Amino acid sequence: MNRKTRQLGREEQAMIEVGHTTIKPATARLLTLLFIFAITAVPLVQQVSDIKGYLSGKRASAWPQCYDFFRELPSALSTFVRTDSSIVLRVIKTNRQLLRNIHSYENALED
Repeated sequence: MNRKTRQLGREEQAMIEVGHTTIKPATARLLTLLFIFAITAVPLVQQVSDIKGYLSGKRASAWPQCYDFFRELPSALSTFVRTDSSIVLRVIKTNRQLLRNIHSYENALED
């Protein structure tokens, strides 16, 4: 029985079709653009909302809230520099400091 005369199994058919997707280039570009728009729209809207909140007096800072976490990095670096231990213990202590900062940042976001 040769390949043309017998019925292919599901796995054999799948192996033949792997990597062979039929999609027009215009459709691929459109879907790519829609995906990029979808993943960037929410953060952009949030940042614009934060800036508007600052301009209307509802927020103390014009800096969007999603960047607030970066204010905590100097304290973590300070923890790393001030600790007089081996590099491993310094990293562990700094990591604990960052985890505390992350939790407080998450709580602020929830509020």
